[in-house]
Amino acid sequence: MGKITADYIAICVGGRPNYLDIKNKHLAITSDDIFTRDHPGKTLVVGGGYIAVECAGFLSGLSVDTTLMTRGLFLRSFDQDIARQIVEDLKNLHEVKVKDGNLPISFEKTEDKRIKVVYEN
Repeated sequence: MGKITADYIAICVGGRPNYLDIKNKHLAITSDDIFTRDHPGKTLVVGGGYIAVECAGFLSGLSVDTTLMTRGLFLRSFDQDIARQIVEDLKNLHEVKVKDGNLPISFEKTEDKRIKVVYEN
């Protein structure tokens, strides 16, 4: 049995990211992949769980133009009064654009190499 000594130890467990089953899903990256970018540009975060909300928060903190989109409730397993306040703070204090009740249906590459998101509500 091994031992690790440190001033601080963080135990981080969570879900595994996955791709949406939509047209051109290969144009998207996961929340794990975001850390491979030097500095992401304008970003759409899709999801309503804590990982999506956390990503939207730290991206906006890095001055990235960020939109957060989910098809249903944000932070479903949280107290909904707290969840609503967190989302309101993301919008009002961190300038995250929020699109609830929406879901991407396809991604398209534009002529200027950007990714266009087609979505429905």
